[in-house]
Amino acid sequence: MRERIAAVNRWMGEHRKVTLSSVAAIVVAVVAITALVQFGRGDTEVDMHAFDEQILTINDIPARTFIGWEEQDVEVRPTPARTPAGMSAPDNGQCVPGDDLQTRVQEMVVTGTKWSGARFVTPAAAQVINVQLSNSSNADPAVIDTWLDECMTTRLVSDSGTEEQLRLSSLPVTAAFYRLDEARVYAVTVSGERTMTTMYGWGRAQDTTIQVDYTFAGEPNDQAIAQFDVVWRAQAGKLVGMQEAGLL
Repeated sequence: MRERIAAVNRWMGEHRKVTLSSVAAIVVAVVAITALVQFGRGDTEVDMHAFDEQILTINDIPARTFIGWEEQDVEVRPTPARTPAGMSAPDNGQCVPGDDLQTRVQEMVVTGTKWSGARFVTPAAAQVINVQLSNSSNADPAVIDTWLDECMTTRLVSDSGTEEQLRLSSLPVTAAFYRLDEARVYAVTVSGERTMTTMYGWGRAQDTTIQVDYTFAGEPNDQAIAQFDVVWRAQAGKLVGMQEAGLL
């Protein structure tokens, strides 16, 4: 995994950051772009506890790599994020956050009739990891590939005149390595006065979708990659193991 991401880090290093004059713009970007989805009211037609046995808990993660982290319950399935008011992508309109390409990616885990989620946070470092399992029928990884290809680098502009840069980086992985039927791993980075990144792992095992996302400050680095990979492997392993044992 580290070797694969090293190439991505070199690619990211070739792109300069765009200066922002407003910290508020960074906050909007992080919520709307790197987080991808927003949490809303519960959907009564969805079983929010369908995968409670299969969803990751902090006890499933090797303690040596998760010191200082806390687990939080997630009782509400997120919904696709909307385009922030006043934000546009003048050079590539279809890549503005909340547009169709990104929404289709989000719907690959936040749709379906069954869903469970977990969240892990480390307040001291302002890092967040979200884990989701669902029975979404939107399971074509080409949807992710299209978004990554079309929106690799996007300039975002707000009405106030601030700018930021969105970068999407696809990381090659082999689904079979995680015992999954399909898998994609990619990074979403927003650069400005500060830089925030969210790494995503999306996969499919039989009829169940798995997604792990990890948000942190800065560009992808070895420590962040290792942290993400531990959680991604743990959730994939737990899901597949329980499927093979007939517990799902």
